[in-house]
Amino acid sequence: MMIGLVRVSLDQADPYGHYFAPTKEHPRPEDVVRFEISFRDAPNPRSRISQFTRLFYEYIEGEGLETMSEANLAVIGGALFRGGGVVAADALLRLERWIKKQRIRCRVQLGHTEDGLLADYNSEIDPWSEFSVDNLTAEDLAEIETQDL
Repeated sequence: MMIGLVRVSLDQADPYGHYFAPTKEHPRPEDVVRFEISFRDAPNPRSRISQFTRLFYEYIEGEGLETMSEANLAVIGGALFRGGGVVAADALLRLERWIKKQRIRCRVQLGHTEDGLLADYNSEIDPWSEFSVDNLTAEDLAEIETQDL
């Protein structure tokens, strides 16, 4: 399930000025793992990025995780959390293995667990794991050559 960042009253802002509207079903996460999956320096067919993004969110939900994130054709970034618990290292290892199997080209950073109330969501990620993936086929590479910039 995806949770978005939204503007709410100033008394609900965290120390860094981020606004999160907690609800009974989705309280403010206590522990988060920030992440970034970047396509900026890794050209992909647009259809691959859209498909990967959809599959990524389905995978996250299937793992029982939630996310506060944004996604576009350049990057998927935000924070992972587990309502009422922590994101364990084995869940991050499974996510890393899953990403490495996808038909995509990207650079990935998965951060260390941080306090969700104090995390600076605009700062650089302190990577727990950092890797690149390049699993495009010859067909994908040909499609990149023909797509409009």
